[in-house]
Amino acid sequence: MPTFFQYYRNCTCCGSGSSGSGSCECGFFTDICPGNPVVSNCKTSFVVNVNISWSGCTGTPLGSCGSGSSGSGLPVESGVVDGEGTGSSGSSSGSCRTTCSDCCDMLSATYELPISCIGDNISSENWESSCLQIFRNDGTDCYDSIPGCNYFAINKAGTGFIALRIDGYYLTLYFYEASVTCDPVEITGVFDSSQNTYAGNCLYACVIGSDGSYHLDCITGSFVITEALP
Repeated sequence: MPTFFQYYRNCTCCGSGSSGSGSCECGFFTDICPGNPVVSNCKTSFVVNVNISWSGCTGTPLGSCGSGSSGSGLPVESGVVDGEGTGSSGSSSGSCRTTCSDCCDMLSATYELPISCIGDNISSENWESSCLQIFRNDGTDCYDSIPGCNYFAINKAGTGFIALRIDGYYLTLYFYEASVTCDPVEITGVFDSSQNTYAGNCLYACVIGSDGSYHLDCITGSFVITEALP
């Protein structure tokens, strides 16, 4: 299971002159990029762009949706599928859909998430507690994809994950090393598809092959982290 950290800033800048207690210094780059502007200028705001591909899912229902690497799937802005909550497979805000989305509506080829550096980690910040909701009052599963609930994290060792909200649960893709360029900042990595996890039923029904086995590892991906625009 991935670990979701909630970060709340208690100061307004990093280094000397910060208000409040603690430090907002971005320790992620201190040892990797010593003396570089990303450290001395207290860079803390970044963006991660994630590319997802299911081109390897041939022979499964998801494989009939086209290749994720070619940009098929629903358009995504800031990690939220445009049009979520509408149409036959969606639900209105605040309701609880109890049927799975169509396989071709579950994933997008691209996700873009704002992320922040606090201490030694760069991750999604102020993630809402409602993102943990998977049940309604009678205990049945809610299959809604709550906007803003995708989560990305990387630590200074270069390991991390992205968790994508898929019909009430999370498809989690892990990576165990990343390449860092300091100036301008660019952090890249590839997910280890053999470690993909998903705790629900909906996505598994989309990656079942003719042999009756599940092929969650047919979903692959990569990411690029850059500095956020001022």
